[in-house]
Amino acid sequence: VEEVVANYSKANIPLDAQWFDIDYMSEYRDFTLNETAYEVSEVQSFISQLHANGQRLVPIIDPGILVQAGYEAYDKGKELDLYIKDLQGNHYIGQVWPAPTHYPDFLHPKAQVCCLSLSSL
Repeated sequence: VEEVVANYSKANIPLDAQWFDIDYMSEYRDFTLNETAYEVSEVQSFISQLHANGQRLVPIIDPGILVQAGYEAYDKGKELDLYIKDLQGNHYIGQVWPAPTHYPDFLHPKAQVCCLSLSSL
């Protein structure tokens, strides 16, 4: 990703933001980082360099939260009852990258605060 940004600069192509696709995640779980492929200190340094250049990093976040006890985002959403429900009142189960998922109700008053508390980078 750093090379992509450097090549934009070398080619004099304006770049306001660099996007991270879902491969930055650990097992495609939102609010995680694949530390095997992306060392935390290096990512933080890269983000600092982008900011110093007036640029931003935009990590893609999928709307589906993996249904997995022990996964902080899932547990927190369940605790706060943030997930969309089906007609029977159960948490709706969908399928996206990580496997079975629940979808947060982004209109729930606690949803934004919950998501912000999970972001560490």
